[in-house]
Amino acid sequence: MIKTNITDGTENQYKAEVTADNALKVATVVYAPMEPAAKFFQHPVYGIDMNRNFSDTPAELIHNGTDSSAWTAIQTVGTSMVFDDTNNPDTGSKNISITNSSNGDIAIFDRGSDMTITTEIALQGRIYITSLADNRADIKFSAWDVTGAVRVGDEQKVFDYIDKDILGVYQTFIIPIADLGIEGLTFDGLYMKLERDGSYIDLDNITWTEAGVAIGTTTYELTPDKGADLYVDGFILNMADAYAGTVANGTMPSLRYDGFLGEGTLSSPMVYRVHNNEDVTFVATFSQLIDFMQFGSPEFRATGSDGVNSWFTLYIGLKAPIILHQDLSQKITLTLSSNLAGSLFFRFSADCRSLSV
Repeated sequence: MIKTNITDGTENQYKAEVTADNALKVATVVYAPMEPAAKFFQHPVYGIDMNRNFSDTPAELIHNGTDSSAWTAIQTVGTSMVFDDTNNPDTGSKNISITNSSNGDIAIFDRGSDMTITTEIALQGRIYITSLADNRADIKFSAWDVTGAVRVGDEQKVFDYIDKDILGVYQTFIIPIADLGIEGLTFDGLYMKLERDGSYIDLDNITWTEAGVAIGTTTYELTPDKGADLYVDGFILNMADAYAGTVANGTMPSLRYDGFLGEGTLSSPMVYRVHNNEDVTFVATFSQLIDFMQFGSPEFRATGSDGVNSWFTLYIGLKAPIILHQDLSQKITLTLSSNLAGSLFFRFSADCRSLSV
């Protein structure tokens, strides 16, 4: 048996006290008090308001299963891809199919001439996941110099922009030009690489997009203040729209599940992502109100209607806080690519605390 003598932290080193039932007396001491913080997802140009038109316009077709003349596709590694399959097109009669993928399969889409990113705003496509044998499976895209056989800009994973758990339906993926790191750069191809074995996936309508008359794909950020870490305990969604919002006898508010008040299901989802420096640690997509009800502890804090316009406040509480450390370049982003200009009010904020470091 080893005898120990527990003392307090003072210079006198008095013996620690115990209770009548021989339990050690301890006290909770607050060493670094946290301050309540009100933080919004925001953009340096558009501020905190999200009731804007973020729709993209097709700028140049890359590939749609050869329904149209576009870039020439060839698989340079592996044999899993068919570029004119007729089994499962999103539109038209053909699509790109990936059957029983092998890790490291590669395809090159050759434009045949140089292009320089000027007005383009995103790489957009449609993806249909039948099955993934490996949960770490993914598809990577990057711009490519066909002659030099080198990457241009950065490589991005498609599954960082969609919900890979949604099977059997086409989803839209939109990768901003800023994420690809190709603003102002020149290239003549697109590089696609598969990760992990055993995936069954279809692709269609891969295009470059531009803003057109709208704002186009835009990313709002939630970041810690300089010199402080941010503890996020929940999120608050506030939205208002021209929408009656009433049902017979007033038994409940009229909140459609398949849209947002007067707005229908979004053509391109809101993409919520948690970033740890260059890594994306969590992804969720939201196309309709019911999508927000699947995370954390959601509850409607308030709703209202005057019979013409309606509004709601949705709170999504977290069981444990998301901690964003300012010195690790951690942040949360919300990327928008649909037309939300029809809503009267739309802001997304965080219920959080700030800790000076």
